[in-house]
Amino acid sequence: MKGKIGTRIMSRRLGGLDEGRIGWMLRVRRLSSSSGRIGSSDLSRKYSHQRPTSSYDHQFFGQPLPITHPHLLAPHELTIGIPREEYAQRRAKLMDLLPDGASVIIAGARTKWMAHHVFYPFRQSSDFWYLTGFQEPDACLLLEKDNSTKGYTMTMFVRPKDPFQEMWEGARSGIDGVTEWFGADATYDISDLASRLKPVLTKSTRSPVYLDLPSDIEFPNLPPWRSTVPLIDFFSKNNAQSGNLADFLSSPTGSFPSSSRSDLDSCLAVLASSRSTTRGQTDHSKYRPIRSLQAKLDPIKMIKSEAELKLLRTAADISAHGFKAAMRLAADCRPAEASRSEHELVQAFEGGCQRHSPGVGGRMGYVPVCAAGPAALTIHYTFNDRALRPGNQLVLLDAGFEYAGYVADITRTFPIGNQGRFSSAQRDLYEVVKNVEKELLTQCRQSSGHSLSSLHRASCQLLKDGLVRLGFNLDHPDALNRLYPHYIGHPVGTDLHDTPSWNRSHRLKAGSVITIEPGVYVPDEDKYPKHFRGIGIRVEDMVHVRENDQVILSCNTPKEVADVEACGSGLLDGLH
Repeated sequence: MKGKIGTRIMSRRLGGLDEGRIGWMLRVRRLSSSSGRIGSSDLSRKYSHQRPTSSYDHQFFGQPLPITHPHLLAPHELTIGIPREEYAQRRAKLMDLLPDGASVIIAGARTKWMAHHVFYPFRQSSDFWYLTGFQEPDACLLLEKDNSTKGYTMTMFVRPKDPFQEMWEGARSGIDGVTEWFGADATYDISDLASRLKPVLTKSTRSPVYLDLPSDIEFPNLPPWRSTVPLIDFFSKNNAQSGNLADFLSSPTGSFPSSSRSDLDSCLAVLASSRSTTRGQTDHSKYRPIRSLQAKLDPIKMIKSEAELKLLRTAADISAHGFKAAMRLAADCRPAEASRSEHELVQAFEGGCQRHSPGVGGRMGYVPVCAAGPAALTIHYTFNDRALRPGNQLVLLDAGFEYAGYVADITRTFPIGNQGRFSSAQRDLYEVVKNVEKELLTQCRQSSGHSLSSLHRASCQLLKDGLVRLGFNLDHPDALNRLYPHYIGHPVGTDLHDTPSWNRSHRLKAGSVITIEPGVYVPDEDKYPKHFRGIGIRVEDMVHVRENDQVILSCNTPKEVADVEACGSGLLDGLH
């Protein structure tokens, strides 16, 4: 009777599925939780297909693989465009930089929720993905440097196969699948993370542990346990819910079974004590020192492989189609169409990108800045809801497509209405910004000896010279800062602002990809020339730095005045 009531309740919750089917689902869940598979040997033989050379063939995984998506991935690739061997090379480079006996702990991302049972599209933690290629949530990577032939041992913690959950959420690669496809020497259930990490963190060695904790977490005395979230939350630097440790420990998101609480306690105590050592509070020499992983990994990520450069170029080329679509729509705006808004330009951009994205693996790289008229004076304006007013306004569009994990970052400023033509004042100010950008792009080579810092200083002087020629009075020391308040650029790659620990004063290196993005934003104030007031202009490109020259990855996005105006008129190829 109890079972009947349970199936009726679940039937109502699941939208009226018949009780027989609900009962089958409950039996599957009980069987899968006890044995890890559907229990019946006949069902197991029916649904567990075998690979000719290993244990899988047509089995579904938690992400595209060559055996499941041969139309997207070549046989040697682990993710779109990136060979499996390249992931192994990345791990080897990292471990070669670390002292003997060192350990690396890096967490993947978790599913984030906008409301009850409503999730955001999942995006893997970039550093975790860079080292593993694994795209499922709730995972963790442990690397331990040793004397093996490979030089290290790789252990992964992932969600196990679960037929009941997979019926609702989609396939998981599972423990065996991760071991086979992702290069792990050993793979465990993510629920074993605390117990497996405890001996690593408390090992009697002074070899450091490399990880990146959320920068805003403090370590007060650990309060009594009430409830905890999985340890993966603690290691994830991208965990938005970790405002401070007290909030973290009291989160009702989930709880560990009592048998593992002591393991989790030990891990957190070691981390808290290790952090306090760095602050000079207490000497805890019995604990392994904690070091920043980012400081070691970012220099590796900074230099892009040929495969990465190809993906970045693809992301930029796809974005170019989006920009052309947005330019065409903006040029077509007429005064009678007052209902058109910035949002429509964003839609045009995204639609143009999606139509030209090969296969799957693409999405918007970040929330676009689509700022019409005076809204462009706000550097990171993202409301994107103002009406477009054709005639004498420009729109600044800062947007980029993400393809196969690599993000494009491009900005263009172009006319609204007027058949896509600049006014004289708009053209004059635009040419100043564009010419500064073009001059700086020529300096983006290793042999120039430039750094981002020196390029920024050069951009300030070039912009000042150009604005003075247009009649701006910039005698006050802070005058240019008001018109040009941001930095000249940043690295770009798996993140929009890639490799954040990289020092801007370091010289540019061949193989890196950076943005160059000068801008001018003129407030509506009497001290500025009247015909330039309320105009904001930014021009941004992605550039691949080489030894003696550079490659502009975003070169297919119209930038010259003649090209922007031709695009607005529909004269450029590839618009239709």
